[in-house]
Amino acid sequence: MKEILGTTQKDVLEYFSASFPQLLLQTYHVINEHFQTDPAFLAFAERNAPQVPVSDRCMAEVSQRLSYAKESASRNVSVQSHGDLARKLQKDRYDDFNRFERRIWEADEGGSLSNMYSAIAGSGSNLRIRDH
Repeated sequence: MKEILGTTQKDVLEYFSASFPQLLLQTYHVINEHFQTDPAFLAFAERNAPQVPVSDRCMAEVSQRLSYAKESASRNVSVQSHGDLARKLQKDRYDDFNRFERRIWEADEGGSLSNMYSAIAGSGSNLRIRDH
């Protein structure tokens, strides 16, 4: 165990910081948010909490990270599912094709495309033809 964690408090802190970088912040957040008003927890914490000195630098970093986390959580970020993204891509491709097709029809001044589509329709082909 000493080989993994090290022998000093600093070694243990470095191991946990590297392995579980968000653990301290998440634990602090849970305690701060969920247990502030729980009488059983407050009584237990007051009886059993050791006095641990915390440096000003550490407290400032924790406070800064918590404020960043709260800002990120407060932003209304909509996460789209794979299906939503696929439908959006399909709609965009369909719209792009329609714009492209419309430009071709608008550029067909001589009517050769209309004549070609009429000939295809008259031949009994199952090619889908749209009126423009």
